[in-house]
Amino acid sequence: MKKVALGWVVAALLTGCAQAAVTPTPTPAVEDFTPAVSVSGKVVPARWANLSFQTAGRIVEVNVWLGDRVSAGQVLARLDDSDARAGVAQAEAALKVAQAQLESAKAPPRPEQIAAAEAAVAAAQAGLKTAQANLEVARANLNKLLAGPSPRELEVARQQIEQAKAQLWGAQAARDAIKGNPASTPGQSDTAEAAVAQAEVAVRITELQYEELKAGPRASDIAIARAQVQQAEGQVATAEAQVQQAQAQLALLKAGPPKEQIAAAEANVAQAQAALEAARAALAKTQLVAPFDGTVGTVFVHVGELATPGQPAIALGDVATLRVETTDLSEVDVVRVNVGSPATVTFDALPGATFSGKVTRIAPMSTPGQSGVNYVAVVELAQMDPRIAWGMTAFVDIPVSGE
Repeated sequence: MKKVALGWVVAALLTGCAQAAVTPTPTPAVEDFTPAVSVSGKVVPARWANLSFQTAGRIVEVNVWLGDRVSAGQVLARLDDSDARAGVAQAEAALKVAQAQLESAKAPPRPEQIAAAEAAVAAAQAGLKTAQANLEVARANLNKLLAGPSPRELEVARQQIEQAKAQLWGAQAARDAIKGNPASTPGQSDTAEAAVAQAEVAVRITELQYEELKAGPRASDIAIARAQVQQAEGQVATAEAQVQQAQAQLALLKAGPPKEQIAAAEANVAQAQAALEAARAALAKTQLVAPFDGTVGTVFVHVGELATPGQPAIALGDVATLRVETTDLSEVDVVRVNVGSPATVTFDALPGATFSGKVTRIAPMSTPGQSGVNYVAVVELAQMDPRIAWGMTAFVDIPVSGE
């Protein structure tokens, strides 16, 4: 019986094993898997900039602080601008001077100017006539000396001698009459003698004059006359030059300002305007102005510090247009990502929150990173959360096609 029972048991086990061998084992379900590129990123505004001064100087004003909203053109900070303002004032004054000179150059001559120029011409012409008359007199005197005495002059000189002698004879006769008169007084005799002596001198003078006239001019007299002629000729030449100069001045006045003078004055104005623009540009560089509407992210400087050109002073961004830029998208992964690819973004600061987005740009040029060559991809979020802030770390998953 035991053998039979054992046989049945063995038979049953064999039957069970056979059934177990032919019964199929169910296959576990496999979930769908989509490969993705996972990279890190940071939140930045679509428009942002580290603003800096364009010139060196001491900071005297900082008008904003973290989180302040500012408008384009608003002055955020200012350097000491005393020197720059003085330069602008000096350039403005120089421009006014140049403009006044240009107006003067373009202005037609005033009536009183023309009248004065005409009077100068008349005076110069009168001076020329006087000089010419003096020259004629000097030449006549020289010619007279060179010609010697005329017969008429010699005859006149002889007649003067005869006249002087006649007066002498009369004086002698009167003296003799007084001396022969017993009734004459000593005073009358003395007077008569003096008259005779005077008449004798007159006779001698006329004789000497006749002899001198007859002998002709002396060399010294001729030299003096020639010098006087030369002097008169020089005066005529000077007077003629003065007439020409006065006439030229009058012609210039009537013709109006020359084109060259106006052109030079216009060039001076242009130069002064350029100098003023340069001075104003230098003054503008003392101010740090917001280039667009935005929010102040960081202020790097304080009042009293010395600013250096190019040194970051204020970070400004438009926080209404935040986006994510990747920081470690490698050259291996960038070829698997396309513009327009969807993306899933999470933040350490917002655990449990997931945001959808889209790749809108991929940098065509690499940037060096800590782990090699990286490319920047820009991910725009489909929906913003007010808790997302500029500079937050983000994690981006971008689905890609299978390997």
